[in-house]
Amino acid sequence: MDRIRIGVVGAGYMGANFARLVQAHPLCELIGIADLNPEVAARASESLGCLAFGSAEDMLDAGHVDGLIVTTVEDQHVGPCLAAFAQGAGVLVEKPLATTIADAEAIIAASVAADRPLLVGHVLRFDARYARLQQEVAAGAIGDPLTIFARRLNGIGAQNRLRGRCSLPLFLGVHDYDMVRWVAGSEVVEVVARDRRGHLAGLGYPVEDASIALLTLDNGVLATVEEGWILPDSHPVGFDQRFDVNGAAGRIELVGHEGGVSIMSERVTWPDTQLWPTIHGQVDGALRRELWHFVDVLRGDATPMVTGVDGLAALKIALAVEEASRLGTPVRL
Repeated sequence: MDRIRIGVVGAGYMGANFARLVQAHPLCELIGIADLNPEVAARASESLGCLAFGSAEDMLDAGHVDGLIVTTVEDQHVGPCLAAFAQGAGVLVEKPLATTIADAEAIIAASVAADRPLLVGHVLRFDARYARLQQEVAAGAIGDPLTIFARRLNGIGAQNRLRGRCSLPLFLGVHDYDMVRWVAGSEVVEVVARDRRGHLAGLGYPVEDASIALLTLDNGVLATVEEGWILPDSHPVGFDQRFDVNGAAGRIELVGHEGGVSIMSERVTWPDTQLWPTIHGQVDGALRRELWHFVDVLRGDATPMVTGVDGLAALKIALAVEEASRLGTPVRL
């Protein structure tokens, strides 16, 4: 069987994890890792033992590529995606699909024109806990869903890395906006939102401290989504996540930051056991399932679990949350 040739664009934390997963897949060949910063690309390629490229175009021009994984910063997804589709490669692009509706629609249109698959990396759909919750709701375990509460808070130290490069709804919110749609089985039709600003701005990061949105869905479900990145450095794990669903006949609760293992020494910590833990020397968890699904999609054995339409829907909600917060009035989608 011919090996699936995959390249990674974006040599940061997520790109390196994806590259390791490609190398570990028995059917794949990692053809290289690309980054606009040549020093970053060189360091990543040296640690991975693969070729370094200066751009997606350089990598695609160097030889046949079956699939491209795009993990660049959020507003630089469109170029590598369009280049990949133009060369006949399928694409796995990290969330958000894009930061503007025009870019997102351009990526989707290029996928359709090239007849090549597009998978958007909303990793929670591959997290066994969130996937099981969605399955139970869809199976009617708690009756018709009535209300949803989602929380995703990051530590204040995250901005030492992100440095204000992306808004809170676009960076964190899209995770939960996508989950709300998926679990409720319906589309968001109206957004009311407020954000809190000032603390991070005072530290030099021009982003929201926190955001709270009320989403009304077409089937009547009401969802409250709380996002923030001002948890103190003393927090045991650096993030706080919940996803609760109240139904007509029951309730499901998900605590995302507790992975089942507590380490108690000078402080209590909860190591990641679900998203992308390194187990037996290999990246595992939801990210591994996402990569394996992408390989199945490239081989024609599966259709994308998270489509471009899904990615666009989550983006539209994020932008509506930003607009509702800015205007102080409800926004219809």
